[in-house]
Amino acid sequence: MADQRQDQDDEEREITPFTIAERYGRGELTRDEVIRDLIDYDYLPQDQIPDDMTVDIAQYVDGSWDDMERALGHKLIDAEIYQLVLDAVRERESWPPPTAPS
Repeated sequence: MADQRQDQDDEEREITPFTIAERYGRGELTRDEVIRDLIDYDYLPQDQIPDDMTVDIAQYVDGSWDDMERALGHKLIDAEIYQLVLDAVRERESWPPPTAPS
């Protein structure tokens, strides 16, 4: 019964870049699959992350780019995967926004 409850909890758990990286770390995804899934993820835009005291600045925000940094820090992905995904997301979303010309 406890196993069934755990399975339901896992199914209901939100998919985030960190959970995708965890699946890769467990061998459930190939390198190509994790790269594709991380590129395809709809990251929480930086301007939607609260900048008030409701979010501890030392805390990661699930669904944001923080998940990628956390996955890299936990060695769930390597620096090459991180960079490939970052480059693709930047190209797709112009994210982070380009700086204004001086």
